[in-house]
Amino acid sequence: MRENKFKPIKELFIDYLKEECRKINTEFNYAKCNVETHFPPNDEPRYGSFSMYISCLLDKSEFEGSDNVALGILAYDWDNKFTINADICWGHPSGKLEAEVFAEPAPVNKKSLATIKDKLPDLVSKLRDVIRDNPPK
Repeated sequence: MRENKFKPIKELFIDYLKEECRKINTEFNYAKCNVETHFPPNDEPRYGSFSMYISCLLDKSEFEGSDNVALGILAYDWDNKFTINADICWGHPSGKLEAEVFAEPAPVNKKSLATIKDKLPDLVSKLRDVIRDNPPK
């Protein structure tokens, strides 16, 4: 099952993301955050992407037309290349990238997973800054 390839990534980060999401919701009453996880379909054996993220809907706030900002961990399985990255990005139509761990997705291995794990507190701090900088209007 294709989902099994991505489960170790989910298991490594999910508890931390859920805890930080809970803290953000408590800290910012205008941010409605949740943790979402998406696996690729099993019917496409060659390609797919996995994403898990803290998605924050900012009530009565917007940045360049978007009221959603997310801290995401994204893994890609394209053309036998298994890569990963983590970032903070605004939703459509802005798409503005606030921060990222790697300039380009890195191969999934112990080093890249450890790097993301080490950088997650900084990304969560940056996510809080972005939310703080975009209060309700």
